Amino acid sequence: MKDTIEKESDIIDKDCRLIELDIEGMDCPSCAMKIERRLNKLDGIRFAKVDLGSETASFAVNNGGPDLAFIKSEIDKLGYKAIEQQSDEEETAAEEEKLKARYLFRKKIFTSITLSVIIVLLGMKDHLDFLSFISADFANWAALPLSTIVVFWCGSKFMKGFLADIRARSAGMDSLIAIGTLSAYFYSIVILLFPEISGEHHHTVYFESAAMIITFILLGNYLEFNLKNKTHYAIKALTELQAKKAVVLRNNEELEIPVKKVKVGDIVLVKPGERIPVDGKIIEGTSSIDESMMTGESLPLDKKTGDTVLGGTLNQNSYLKITAEKAVNDSLLSKIILMVKDAQRSKPKIQRIADRVSQIFVPIVIVIAVVTFFVWFSYIGQSLSYSLLKSVAVLIIACPCALGLATPIAIVLGV
Repeated sequence: MKDTIEKESDIIDKDCRLIELDIEGMDCPSCAMKIERRLNKLDGIRFAKVDLGSETASFAVNNGGPDLAFIKSEIDKLGYKAIEQQSDEEETAAEEEKLKARYLFRKKIFTSITLSVIIVLLGMKDHLDFLSFISADFANWAALPLSTIVVFWCGSKFMKGFLADIRARSAGMDSLIAIGTLSAYFYSIVILLFPEISGEHHHTVYFESAAMIITFILLGNYLEFNLKNKTHYAIKALTELQAKKAVVLRNNEELEIPVKKVKVGDIVLVKPGERIPVDGKIIEGTSSIDESMMTGESLPLDKKTGDTVLGGTLNQNSYLKITAEKAVNDSLLSKIILMVKDAQRSKPKIQRIADRVSQIFVPIVIVIAVVTFFVWFSYIGQSLSYSLLKSVAVLIIACPCALGLATPIAIVLGV
């Protein structure tokens, strides 16, 4: 894998271009590492970084390197969704999709909690007087469809991630969760159909274990989801200082265009009360400009013809004509936003260590779980179900989220 570069600005030149994509579906550092490793293996990509906190991937592509559609398809093959936002409309649509995803996420958590509580109550019927009338067989068969909904609908993201890991010949947090959950789920189905193989654990099923595993991890993911949203909106607050539209004078006609389409040399018209779209020079008019968002100075500055103005500052009281001297991506505000993102994506030494550990952690845990099963079953001589339970416990408790999540989230919140 190519060496990871700490600052994009250090290596971006005329022979390559920097691209940033939003990534949907990342849950833990191993997800980010998986995408980063795949991108860095592609010919023509000079470096790639994937940031879990902001859910973005940034990479420098050499001229003549792979096109964007191919790169996005490579990310999609890993089980994630890459999104390029080229306009404000696309950004708004992406925000709406995130709101829908959050609503569905909450719905799945509520369903998972409700059904899991019912499954647990069915499993504890012998200890609850008000459920003593329910037979063991009925309780087990009733738990089957409820746990199926929890595992395969509420926990669908883990199952999809597991399948993507298999296709990519890698292992992540989803693999640990899916293997542990499915082991408990399918073992319980086998016990329902063939109770004689359970040995000393007669008719004991583990549907409640499978359901509660999904429920607890979904709750943890939801807390992480909200935290990542806060970091996302911290960066978004900076970008919202930029004007979205600009009125330019072309062929003696006033045209309202997206600010990203303003070219160097365009004459931009700014009315009182509007934000100045781009860095430029006043060619007609005088006004007071509020530059507090740049300088912190609370008093507006008087600007006249020939003076320089900055994109994102506020024109207070007069009509201005401005010649654009920089495109919006080269403005001072854009550079500030880029530096903030640079700081956010930079990795301290402790996080690089955590990333390397996460990379080998999952395969090692799976091996330990398999060894645990065979030691309890073959060497110690415990029953199949008891040995399986110990193995599943190793898989579930070893989910590596906390290992690499704390550092990147702390960095983003600090930025």
